[in-house]
Amino acid sequence: MATRKEIRAEARARVAEERAAKRARRAELKAMSPEERKTAKAADRAAAREAKRTAKAERKAARASMTRAERREAKRRERAYRRITHRPRRLVGWGIAALAVVGIVVLVAPYVAGISRVASITFTDDTPEAVAAREAAVPVAEAISDEGMVLLKNDDDVLPLADDTVNVFSFESFNLRLGGGGSGGAAGEGAPTLYEALEAQGVRYNEDLYATMESAGAEHETGSSNAFVQILGALLGGGETGEPAPDYLTDEVLEQAAEFSDNAIIVVGNSGSEGSDFTADTLRLTENQVALLDTVTSVIPNVVVIVNSGNQMELGFLDEYPEIKGAVWMGTPGPRGPVSLAKVLTGDVNPSGRLTDTYAYDVETAPATENLGNHSYENVGRAFLDYEEGIYVGYRYYETRYEDDEAYDEIVQFPFGYGLSYTSFDWAPEVSVGDDEVTVDVTVTNTGDVAGKDVVEVYFSAPYTPGGIEKSAIELAGYAKTEELQPGASDTVTVTFDVRDMASWDTAAGNYVLEAGSTTSRSAPTCTARCSPSRPR
Repeated sequence: MATRKEIRAEARARVAEERAAKRARRAELKAMSPEERKTAKAADRAAAREAKRTAKAERKAARASMTRAERREAKRRERAYRRITHRPRRLVGWGIAALAVVGIVVLVAPYVAGISRVASITFTDDTPEAVAAREAAVPVAEAISDEGMVLLKNDDDVLPLADDTVNVFSFESFNLRLGGGGSGGAAGEGAPTLYEALEAQGVRYNEDLYATMESAGAEHETGSSNAFVQILGALLGGGETGEPAPDYLTDEVLEQAAEFSDNAIIVVGNSGSEGSDFTADTLRLTENQVALLDTVTSVIPNVVVIVNSGNQMELGFLDEYPEIKGAVWMGTPGPRGPVSLAKVLTGDVNPSGRLTDTYAYDVETAPATENLGNHSYENVGRAFLDYEEGIYVGYRYYETRYEDDEAYDEIVQFPFGYGLSYTSFDWAPEVSVGDDEVTVDVTVTNTGDVAGKDVVEVYFSAPYTPGGIEKSAIELAGYAKTEELQPGASDTVTVTFDVRDMASWDTAAGNYVLEAGSTTSRSAPTCTARCSPSRPR
């Protein structure tokens, strides 16, 4: 197997030969008369199209006889060639970005303490210890992202994928967001792409579609896991997506995609960073993303949407297209996220993650959006922002505002703690309330056909006196995940919390108060692929 250095050298030589041939051809054309030049260019275009078709057929024939290792080697060579071919355009783009960075640093430097000191920090990461640390971190990072994938929707058991072919649409798919901005950034060096991860799992993606998107400009980056680049992007307008209008998806391209597979993957997401608030619109799909959904669902019957965002986006569109049968929330999962996602799509990993936010059909139903995107901080007093929503953040608002209200299901699409599985579970809870501690033992049994893990979430409703201390209708007390359970197997998990954790701060009294009430037990929620979304009760 050739080394990376050898592959790059071969690619540079190939590009140099092609550029020399183009220069020679331009010289020949320049010496021709206008009419001769016009005829020659038409002949060149026809020859180029024929050469492209021939090369494609040759590659296809060659791949048929290759081993997986040889195919991987061929793809490495082709990627190296494409990178070097497009480098001049990228250098221009990065040059412009560099000028923007210089301008921003000049503007921001007086206000950011120590920026010059941070920029001057150097480090060495090629020591044996550093290499060993990175190698040891890979399985840890992958295990974490395996556990965090959340299955949002799985109509008709579209997942795991029934066959090994899939069309991957969206420019977002070329550069998954592996981390957030600023301190939430994640190192992306060495991280596989979504396409590489799918291939490693034995899934064949539509290479013709890939080439079409790439030639339409898909090599341009739609996001970055680099913390500094994400901060820059946020300052220049965070939350924006790089999805263009899907004009490149011609009838011919869509016909080929429909023939290739009945399955499609579409990635949606947005980026944010500290120092740049979102607006409600940046948490919604753009017009181009909606147009992409319209286009893809018109020809592909089984569409799976990947939500690649750490922010609560509006996901009501998942219910608007019958063709969107599956959805996976991957958040910003770190460098091994693409691998974990591919394993979930193929069923190698049974998703067991749960949402840490409430996803409402309309983000503006949350009181916190009253000051969303308020860059001027009009309600700032004494150097702090007055969060007018008080304690009613996330699920604490929705579970209180719509307690015992049928409108809840019309407002909330995916509740806090939501997540499906490829199997089903049965729970047998036992609650013990002591003077200082509450213990909840839950025996979880896998009643489905495949192995999987379940998450037990325990909530409490503290006694409430109308007009008294403000508190939410329910609060999360704790949670625990089972071990992987084979079909028919059981595991007992225990969640324990202090009685004092149910107390609320009483400003008038100047201390925490737990009002008198009666002891009741509630069964914790469980949602599987065979149950409908439920409130966290």
